[in-house]
Amino acid sequence: MPAKTSQNPAHAAAKMQHKKPDQESALTPFLDLSGDVLAVADSDGSLSLINQSFSELLGYDEREACSIKLPELLHPEDRTSALSAIRAMIGAGEDGSIKTAAPVHFEARAIAKSGDVIAFDWRFSLSGGKLYCAGRDIRALQAQQNALTAHEAQLREAESIGKIGRWRWRVGQQHFDWSEELYRIFDVDKESFDPTLESVNRKLHRTDAGRMIQAFQRAMISQTPYDIDFRIIKSGGEIAYIRCEGRCTVNAAGEVTALYGIMQDITELM
Repeated sequence: MPAKTSQNPAHAAAKMQHKKPDQESALTPFLDLSGDVLAVADSDGSLSLINQSFSELLGYDEREACSIKLPELLHPEDRTSALSAIRAMIGAGEDGSIKTAAPVHFEARAIAKSGDVIAFDWRFSLSGGKLYCAGRDIRALQAQQNALTAHEAQLREAESIGKIGRWRWRVGQQHFDWSEELYRIFDVDKESFDPTLESVNRKLHRTDAGRMIQAFQRAMISQTPYDIDFRIIKSGGEIAYIRCEGRCTVNAAGEVTALYGIMQDITELM
């Protein structure tokens, strides 16, 4: 008879610890199709299943991941708020049982095995006493947002230097979309002044009233670029000279759907 081999109890326990239930094992090929970080954890945060993107982004293989708890992955500065949201979802009901609340959604950074800090958009849900986690790497999105914010700041500075503001008006509406510089040019408070065809027209010098609206009407008929100069009365009674230049937005049917352009304070040039 072949001799029986003995097995180290500690090694056997470790193997059992990292062995996934058959149902979770069957999910692995499906989860690996996603580019998002996906994981399943117990309600105490112990990970039991991860997908390939989890390993690729955070650097932990399955054995390593199953030996740590989810909170340990979160950046210390984001951990408290993230855990508060998760705990609110899995808090106990009046009878002491785990309640199931709506999924939670938040942004929190995670620390990879390499020490790299990765910003994630997280979604957590609870089902059958298990936490289901999905994290989307938003570093590229944040970089785009930061670049856009910087670009907008530069554009605002350029508009301020040139005393030029941007505007857009959608046909059939009263309201203008204004850049911040136009509020300064017209000497009005952004919080209290609503730029509409009527309110802007009221700011015009009485002999120029109606000329802007007439220019808009002609532009919609001719569908050509246009420019017009007019005067406005500031809050202190001062007169400012404004040059307005615009273009038309035309849809596939050949209809003008919006007008847009710039207004510049040219008082110093007069």
